[in-house]
Amino acid sequence: MFNLWSAGLVAVLAAKESQAALYHINARADDDSGPSESFVSFSIELSSFVDYAALRASWGNTQDYALYNASLKEDINGTHDPNKSKDYPTTIYIGDSFFESYNTWPGVKFSHGFNLAKGAYGNEPNNYPTSAQGPTRPKGWSARDFADGWLNGTRGINKQIRRHCPELADFGFMAPSYGDRVSNLNATQAWGYGLDKYDGVKWYSVHKALNHTRHQQYQAFQPIDTNKTSKSTKAPYYGSIGVAAAFGDLTTSSVSVSSIPMPSDQEAAYAIFERGNLKRLMVINMHRYNTTKDGAGTEPLPNPPGRMSRGFSFAARNLARDVSIREQRLMTNGSDAITGVTFDEWSYNWELDNGKPVRLDNVTTGETFRSKQGVITVMVPDSSAALLHLEQDGGGGS
Repeated sequence: MFNLWSAGLVAVLAAKESQAALYHINARADDDSGPSESFVSFSIELSSFVDYAALRASWGNTQDYALYNASLKEDINGTHDPNKSKDYPTTIYIGDSFFESYNTWPGVKFSHGFNLAKGAYGNEPNNYPTSAQGPTRPKGWSARDFADGWLNGTRGINKQIRRHCPELADFGFMAPSYGDRVSNLNATQAWGYGLDKYDGVKWYSVHKALNHTRHQQYQAFQPIDTNKTSKSTKAPYYGSIGVAAAFGDLTTSSVSVSSIPMPSDQEAAYAIFERGNLKRLMVINMHRYNTTKDGAGTEPLPNPPGRMSRGFSFAARNLARDVSIREQRLMTNGSDAITGVTFDEWSYNWELDNGKPVRLDNVTTGETFRSKQGVITVMVPDSSAALLHLEQDGGGGS
């Protein structure tokens, strides 16, 4: 497999580099706030749940078109209507065996979506009056209507949960689960109309818009072969691997994260602390670098442009002047890559070992360098990221 890092990235960097900008950070956390244990998670369409199963969330547009059928022998039965959606079924029945999938992965927490569009609410309710899969609310449906329906529905769900599943009595709701293109359902108004009147909302959810014209741009994994695409690990999967590596084990250590202000919205950096001490730096270079025609990820450019590498320097107050840094790289041939992505030179390509991690044997890993006079400097190629582990004794200060 071709890997740009192992194929001479150093030579490329020497030809096209930017000067390192200096950023000042704290060696100790400003506060104890941090991500939840399930921060690194996945979301899938309910209609595909039995194909993925192990993922943490089961929701999406299809949750709002699914009905339970106790007599259904199979786990799910979906009917496709190409006039409504070419991507997934819009008439769905689920049977008892559908829920058996949860038992396969003990300890995994699920944020489950159910058919609430036909009742009162659900996934991105702001789209109900205009849904391309078929509107489920009139155009005049308001924030008050939404709040009234929400309160009516949650009362019913609470009653049934306490009756049939008392061990889950401390569950909570996620609301209002809007898409970020909201015009008809003002969230402030919905809250004002008593959305959390009964203190049942534990999470506030707003979905950031993605480019839905190509599923490849945000799908992490394709578990089965279809007439549109083959079974494969998608490029975004590696982003989750990188985030998990940056946070570490959230169940065993107190982790907090501080964003480091950057002058460009195409660059991002985060300081990760454990028990208040600076432990890692994640630097993300989102400047676009494409190597395929029209950025489609399929046809290579005959003469791709040189790849810029940008410098980032971090000076942390109270940090030891001489610190050993171990680096891990999220690398790919470019932002348009479909395959050939690696994190720390591990590949999760389906073709190698059915998606299991495979260490590539033709690359260099475990590289380290040292800070200079208390300053940590790293070069990050466009469309890549670097995770830096501070390996000094005693944590964040000296």
